[in-house]
Amino acid sequence: MMNLTKLSKICLSLKYINDDIVNYAKSITNLIEIRLDNINLLNIDLQYYSNNFQNIIYKINSLNQLQLLSNHITNQNIIIDIDYNYIRNKGISYLSEFNFIISLHNLKFEELNNNNFELFQTLTSLQPSFIKLVLDGHIEKWQEIQEKIYSSFFDFADSQKIKLICFFEGEFSKYSRIHSLKLGAPFTYCGVNKELLTGNGQYTCDEILQLLKT
Repeated sequence: MMNLTKLSKICLSLKYINDDIVNYAKSITNLIEIRLDNINLLNIDLQYYSNNFQNIIYKINSLNQLQLLSNHITNQNIIIDIDYNYIRNKGISYLSEFNFIISLHNLKFEELNNNNFELFQTLTSLQPSFIKLVLDGHIEKWQEIQEKIYSSFFDFADSQKIKLICFFEGEFSKYSRIHSLKLGAPFTYCGVNKELLTGNGQYTCDEILQLLKT
């Protein structure tokens, strides 16, 4: 599907939202992520956010959320983020009508490296717009491994059609979130402030803006 408006390099990930946050987000990016594991979909105005942002990721964790969103999606700049294990367990097969992200968290490099990265073949066969891999652990040579992952991904996928977002969780290798942009990631995630981060090792948007200047 794709055909998205050009995405900002940073995605503001939100587990809480109000008018002040909307105004702040609009001043720095055209891309937000609304985390439906923290925000009740029934309590938000989908049209209001569609009117205010060119691109919105809804991170879902249930079929009910997917159904509610599918009833409202008239804007192709909506992106659904859904966990690969959930797709597999529920046998979901109708995602191609959306722009969607297949995400895998707490992934160990050994799992990905097994059988010459065949997991990429499985994930790309579902034809997502994006694949997001969040790797686990305190890894000394994270940069070398991250570069190997991206190189292997390009052997399986047409980078014009499917984009990879891959970084390591945690403080030790948090710079992998920035380095991913240099390797081909379309964007990286950030939080509003230290109290509203949505990931371990995540930067605030102010921190990322400073890092991208250097």
